[in-house]
Amino acid sequence: MLLQPTEKQKVRFETALKNEKNFEKDTTALRNYLKSLISYSKQYKDPSLLVAYHSLLGNGFSSFYDRLNRQSADHYLQAIDLAKRNKLKEIHAWTLINYAYYLYSYRQTTLALPVFLEAAEALNQISPENMVFKDEAYKRMGYFFGTIGDNSEAINYLEIAQKYAEPKSSQLAAIHDNIGAYYLENKDTVHAVEYFERARAIAVEIKDYLRLGKVLGNLALVHEGRGEIDRALVLVEQDLAYSERYSSDNNTMFAQIIQARLLVKKNRLADAKKVLLKAEEFAESKDYLVRYVKEIEEIKLQIAIKTQSSEEELHARRKISLLNDSLIHLDGDEVLQQTKWLADKEKYNHSLELMNQKYNREQALKRAYAIVVILLILIVLYAVLNFKRKMKIRQHRYEKKVLQFQLDKIKSDVKLAEKSDKILSYKTYLSEKNTQIDELNKSIEQIKSSSSFYIEEQKGELNALLTSHLMTDENWISFKRAFEKGYAPFYHSLLKNYPDLTESNLRMIILTKLGLSSKEISNLLGITADAIKKSRQRLKKKMGEKWDSVVEPFHPEAEGKI
Repeated sequence: MLLQPTEKQKVRFETALKNEKNFEKDTTALRNYLKSLISYSKQYKDPSLLVAYHSLLGNGFSSFYDRLNRQSADHYLQAIDLAKRNKLKEIHAWTLINYAYYLYSYRQTTLALPVFLEAAEALNQISPENMVFKDEAYKRMGYFFGTIGDNSEAINYLEIAQKYAEPKSSQLAAIHDNIGAYYLENKDTVHAVEYFERARAIAVEIKDYLRLGKVLGNLALVHEGRGEIDRALVLVEQDLAYSERYSSDNNTMFAQIIQARLLVKKNRLADAKKVLLKAEEFAESKDYLVRYVKEIEEIKLQIAIKTQSSEEELHARRKISLLNDSLIHLDGDEVLQQTKWLADKEKYNHSLELMNQKYNREQALKRAYAIVVILLILIVLYAVLNFKRKMKIRQHRYEKKVLQFQLDKIKSDVKLAEKSDKILSYKTYLSEKNTQIDELNKSIEQIKSSSSFYIEEQKGELNALLTSHLMTDENWISFKRAFEKGYAPFYHSLLKNYPDLTESNLRMIILTKLGLSSKEISNLLGITADAIKKSRQRLKKKMGEKWDSVVEPFHPEAEGKI
């Protein structure tokens, strides 16, 4: 995986390439000039400077030979390898573009295609904002795709390039000019003229007359397409004047070819021949300009046909045939078309690969979702079963606790029934009741704060048991009857001496007489200890001095049975 180089690395790399010098035929001077990059690379431990070193050597040998050469290729490939091995993502993308553009410059479009496609893939992984030489990188990509006829892709790249080009610069003028050219090839003259005019305005303002000439030549093509040949001739003559004045041999040749074609349309055949001779002289001096030599011969063929010169026609046809053979290996129309097909095929394959990757990701996600859903179902099922199991356990514990309290109550009731004539039996019975009430209250409070609270809320068996232990009116009547039977003398004497005693007064006196504490009485009656205290105070006031003797507890060990 390639990483993003540091900002310092990118700055050093760009600075090194911006300081490029053309030593023309002196490669020794070139090597000496670039030696410092090796030293700086060691000093800063920065491999990007070694990448710059090999990139500049590749450019230098290209300038020296002015054709494809082994030295340039070796250095370009070393630069690519170094950038890749050192994981310099943006710099690696630039080295690919630089090498591909070298191949493209010498019309090796077939060789350049796979390198440009690799560069395109690299750029797809990079934000344009982070790219080195943003405007130049995307401009070169645009030029290549425009050359092979993929004008839409070319425009896309150039539109990115124009965002990063300096305003009012030769670079921006060139980008606008070429966007216009690709719109023109797409027969969109409205956008074409719009961009040509933008380029012309910048060129005039910054006095870039060479670019101005190229723009005028492109505008000549617009007028040619409209059939305005005279206007087109005026513009192309201006293009020629600027190109010759500023020694642009390439553009002079392009303008001459356009001019000759226009002159043929005006039937100025002799003038066209003269212009073609000049263009041909330069075109034939460069191996990589064979395509334009063929274009010149095609215009010559038109002239021969118009002048009915069989000899010139035959000569032109033979030469065109030979040139077609040469162009099989360079940038003839068939090669460019084939290159575009290959590019389209590669893009299609890439799109197909992306679709497959997307499909595989979607399938993986679906499988993951299915696994997650199954796991969730299993978790929910486990949770439900576990919850039910815990509910059963809680239910069992609850019922066991209720049963235990019920048994304790029954035991106490049975004991009292068996020994109801004993004072101690009553005291034991009431004491046990108090203990059971305390335990019940404690259990009820514990359940309220536990996960079993809902069971008591639904069934209420513990609260029902608690109520059954309390001295309700019904329970009191039964208890009073048993007490009256067991302690008749005391009971009748009490009623005789205090006939105005209420049932509540009797309860308080009898329970106190049996030796129960305020807390125990509070539990039995289900009222607060303060209420018990106030009730006793009222009775004491009512009975006066006799209160203490009346409520003095029984002494069963002295009395035995009553």
